[in-house]
Amino acid sequence: MLSVLSEKSFRNLFYAQNFSLLGGGLATVAISLLVFDLSGQDAALILSGLFTIKMLAYVIISPLAGAIADRFNIKTFLIIQDIIRAIAAFGLIFVSEIWQLYFIIILIYISSAAFTPIYQSTIPKIFKDEADYTKALSLFRIAQDMENILSYSLATLLLLFLDYNLLFIGTFIGY
Repeated sequence: MLSVLSEKSFRNLFYAQNFSLLGGGLATVAISLLVFDLSGQDAALILSGLFTIKMLAYVIISPLAGAIADRFNIKTFLIIQDIIRAIAAFGLIFVSEIWQLYFIIILIYISSAAFTPIYQSTIPKIFKDEADYTKALSLFRIAQDMENILSYSLATLLLLFLDYNLLFIGTFIGY
């Protein structure tokens, strides 16, 4: 399965996606702590609203992004989405009101929802051979599943020594 990493374009894309996933996981933990600091007992309600925005962005934006993917330079499109997410993640450090958080989260999730289908659509363009394509998709799926474990574990470890706001710096770097 790892043989597909010998293809330079896929390897670069794969590692970039893994850093992005790691940054996203750090953001999830840090955002949860930020919401609790800003709203106390209303944190669960606000978090459910934020995650609803995330799902709506993926349901609405992902199909649209997938439909228009061929009209843009894919590499440039992906880089722009990462830049938008990185700047927005950096802005999370300065959030002091819930409305600011909603605004930034909308930016992050719209960009993420646009990024994901475009990223996935590049894999068949890199690998014409079905066996390599299947290996690449499998590796991508494993990376997504591992992110759920690794990013939250890393966030927990970092929180032993750092303030949660510094996790947003990790998110910025990841994107």
